[in-house]
Amino acid sequence: MKEKMTPLSAKQPYESLKKAGYSKVLIGKFLPDWWDDALLKTSAGLFQFANILQNKLGLLVHFETNGELVVSANNPQSRFKHRQDTDSSELTISANFGRALGSIAIHCINHQYIPLPENASQLREKIIATSGKPYVDFPGLVNFCWKSGIPVLQLDFVPLKAKRMAGMVTRIKDRPVIILGYKNDQHAKQLFILSHELGHLQKKHVKENETLIDEDLDSIAEKISGDKKARQDIEEREADEFALEVLRGANKIPYGLLGRPDSPATLAVNAIKLSKSINVDPGHIILSYAYETHEWVIATQAIAFIPKTNDALNIVKSEFLSNVDLTQLSEENQSYLLSMQNIVISR
Repeated sequence: MKEKMTPLSAKQPYESLKKAGYSKVLIGKFLPDWWDDALLKTSAGLFQFANILQNKLGLLVHFETNGELVVSANNPQSRFKHRQDTDSSELTISANFGRALGSIAIHCINHQYIPLPENASQLREKIIATSGKPYVDFPGLVNFCWKSGIPVLQLDFVPLKAKRMAGMVTRIKDRPVIILGYKNDQHAKQLFILSHELGHLQKKHVKENETLIDEDLDSIAEKISGDKKARQDIEEREADEFALEVLRGANKIPYGLLGRPDSPATLAVNAIKLSKSINVDPGHIILSYAYETHEWVIATQAIAFIPKTNDALNIVKSEFLSNVDLTQLSEENQSYLLSMQNIVISR
């Protein structure tokens, strides 16, 4: 920006931001304590304001020659996979926050990125060998991603008027980053989302500096039911198939062996028994059963009966803290990473 640029009043930038869906109250949450809107009357202040918008909110902004702040409505490097009744603009805000979260997180990761096998069966074998478990489960997959230099972050904060995404994968400075946006503690649901996003990565659907956003669990998990007509998008179909091969290997789930469960507890017990014989996560078996039979009520309750599989968000937070060195960041950026993921640590 040129120093001779016409100064702005403090009001104009917020008007531009409001039109893009960002209220002054929301912006204020990300301004440092020392910020004063009087700084907007200086070129240096405008630069600082723009940097905050880019780094903390993931916005693309620029100034016109007259000093007017222009907010790009959509990031041209973002691609959205959403329902027909959803406009991509409804997901833009959460996608921008996810991108900002990943952009800061990559500067404090303890592991170098190690490219993963592109073959789903080989990847499954590596995950199982690393976790020591007979099947791919959510804790094992999250841990494997981090150890491979692929951070898995939870975007907890999304403004009330913004639509929450299920997940997204992005590449920043040649490092993949996966963001989970679905606020649900059930391992089975988060497991498929994470596997699906990993599928996008391994199928090379995401280029450098590009971001791919999936809307919600229902739209990305329809392939679990086995209905090949459920997915018209080639990339989504490929990501689904990759995810299922990682989770199931060459196994097909013999739903008949689950019987006709008369209660959620019975379904859970039967799924755990079947899990041991086909080496597939019991929660995934139940979720697959739900899509196959549409018995959602009993299936959702049954998943809750599987021990230690209802703390997915805490697992994501714990793995984050175990695999980063926050001292590599400024206190401001440390606070940002923690608050955006709703992580509280004792100082």
